[in-house]
Amino acid sequence: MVEHLIKAIKHGLTVMVVINIQDWDLLLPKILFGYQCGIQANTKYSPFMVLIGRMPRLTIDNSFSGLHDVFDE
Repeated sequence: MVEHLIKAIKHGLTVMVVINIQDWDLLLPKILFGYQCGIQANTKYSPFMVLIGRMPRLTIDNSFSGLHDVFDE
């Protein structure tokens, strides 16, 4: 499990550091959140769901929150 997390962090940093290599440390929280929101093959749940007990609220969810009121009527 830990090996998978380390591999995911290394891959995320490799992809994100192309944009700006000086800010790699600021990207770690975003990379970890992305990993925690991903569904794992062995549990069929995301680590966020297992630890917190609910689906994570993403930034894009805020953009669509007003649309629920329109469609609920």
